[in-house]
Amino acid sequence: MELADISQLKSRDRVFVLGFPFGMPYTETQGIVSAPRQLMEGSYFIQTDAAVNPGNSGGPVINEFGK
Repeated sequence: MELADISQLKSRDRVFVLGFPFGMPYTETQGIVSAPRQLMEGSYFIQTDAAVNPGNSGGPVINEFGK
């Protein structure tokens, strides 16, 4: 999977979260980026409103181009 250029990420970009939440079959949820570089405890995170549930841990967050 090709990584996206994080410097190009901006608020309101659409993202998709891929995973197997709660042991269910593969699922995909979507949302928007709320804050592309949210600083928390000395580290930067991508803040999104996409639903991320137990089982999605470690799964990718991708943009509409699959990056």
